[in-house]
Amino acid sequence: MAIPSRTTAETLVWQGHATQPYDAPMYRIGRRGLNVQDATDDLDPGELSRMVNVVSKYGGTLDVRPGQTALGTVGGARTHSMFRLNDPAAAAFARFAGNDARLERGTTGAFANVDTGYSGDPLTFCGVNMPLTGAPYVVIGDRTRNRKISRTGAVEAYGIPPGVLTSTTLTARPTRSLVTFLAGDSDGNSAAASWTANAGFDRAATPNASAAPTLTDIVVPFNGVSAVTNAGAATTGYSSSMGIARTLNLDFLNVGLTIPATDDDHFNLIFYTSDPQRLEEIKIYFVLNAGFVATSVPGDGGGNTDAWFKSFRPNDLQGYMEQTESGLDAGDVLRLRTLLEQFKTQQPGDTRQTQINVTGSLDLNRQNIPQIAAGRQIIHQTGIIGVPLRRGDFQRIGTNTAVSWATVTGIIIAFQTSDINQIDFRFNQWALWGGAGPDATDVGASAYDVRVTNYNPITGSEGNPSAVQTEANKLNPIRQGITVTPTASGTAALRQRVYVRGGSAIGTQDWYFSGVNTSDGMQLGPGDAYFIPRVSFTPSGQLNVYVTSDAACSGQARLYWESF
Repeated sequence: MAIPSRTTAETLVWQGHATQPYDAPMYRIGRRGLNVQDATDDLDPGELSRMVNVVSKYGGTLDVRPGQTALGTVGGARTHSMFRLNDPAAAAFARFAGNDARLERGTTGAFANVDTGYSGDPLTFCGVNMPLTGAPYVVIGDRTRNRKISRTGAVEAYGIPPGVLTSTTLTARPTRSLVTFLAGDSDGNSAAASWTANAGFDRAATPNASAAPTLTDIVVPFNGVSAVTNAGAATTGYSSSMGIARTLNLDFLNVGLTIPATDDDHFNLIFYTSDPQRLEEIKIYFVLNAGFVATSVPGDGGGNTDAWFKSFRPNDLQGYMEQTESGLDAGDVLRLRTLLEQFKTQQPGDTRQTQINVTGSLDLNRQNIPQIAAGRQIIHQTGIIGVPLRRGDFQRIGTNTAVSWATVTGIIIAFQTSDINQIDFRFNQWALWGGAGPDATDVGASAYDVRVTNYNPITGSEGNPSAVQTEANKLNPIRQGITVTPTASGTAALRQRVYVRGGSAIGTQDWYFSGVNTSDGMQLGPGDAYFIPRVSFTPSGQLNVYVTSDAACSGQARLYWESF
């Protein structure tokens, strides 16, 4: 039927009803007492069909009748609040009592004081099951304090405070000494007398023999060995070399063979060059084949058939530094050589370790020839910030798959000059170091900074992160682990999650999850054991499990699975 019209002066009610406004009558529950005779749907709003442990006072309120069964004992003078928290999964429960300004918990007998600091007024209780685990909690509040607590756990702050970071430090870096160029070398004497100096030849149409370099022990600019090249009968740039037998397993970073090395670990090589402008290149070989020949440069047919090697060339700005060419001319050379080297490094590399003895000689990425530091009498060091030299940068000679980094039998250092003048090379301790994921050695890499959050593993709740670290507190690791010390939250149920940013361009885009400790405020370091979440489903077929590194390269393994 048609809805009747109404005037604007009428009370605003739904148009389908009469124009009379709604009324919200108030009823005192139980005011008229107990009625056990009439049907429940026929009772007056002021009547009750049942009254269990309550008493109705006419004109007053419903009061709880004093109990007759003792549930437990509490320590205060006035108990003003009670609550029972059920835990169906455990078939258990706990009773909570607000007693004076305290909160006590128990089932029977003497209740234990679990928290204090409340106002002393009646408490408000609210039971809740956490969505992540289903664990039952009771939230307690009054005008001075808000907390939450489980049936058996410690009391927790309602809401999680922001994380606070105490400190971050770099761990000790595992280092495998290769050669110290000293008499007291742990792997055998490597002073000047222990090396074999070898003559070479020049590049004349009919090659002329050069003389062997002169090897001497030195103390300036560091303790080590000096190798001064000698032209001999050479009429153009000439070659020469020095070699020493060395038994090394460079698949590990320690003598005990317990810390594996990878192609991401760095060679720390230190050498001095008196006059780089007269240098064409210096090559360093780690010979792999049995029967090491100290007089043979690998590849020359003299007996050393398999090796990993790396070449170094003078700096593209060397002439500019020595004022023998202009900045513009040096810039032209720099652009051309940079383009050629980028052509190599921008090619896809082959990372198949099972095929490395074959692909290592052909991979263009490995054929990149790095520059040494510019200037005369300059010490060049690799494997440091800004000058990376990874094991994976070395190029392979030979294809014998039975030998590898684990079978190093000797070291050859080969020199090639650009003219007939002498060059004084000086060598200091060499090592292979690394072992962890964080690495800021690449040019353009970022320092590592860490943030922590407080995290509740029972509820899955997580607080805000700690403040961003200042530049002075950021770390520049060289394949080193980072030890994180968070500040304890003061709540035993909370843990701290660690997030790391830094290193490569990908790693600097955001902070990536790197680990979680197992107790409030516990220090977190590489190698610590963390829980692995249980698979929450039943595979219908094959279950594949993968272990890999996290995006931040923290050195910690990550576990992934896929189900079929």
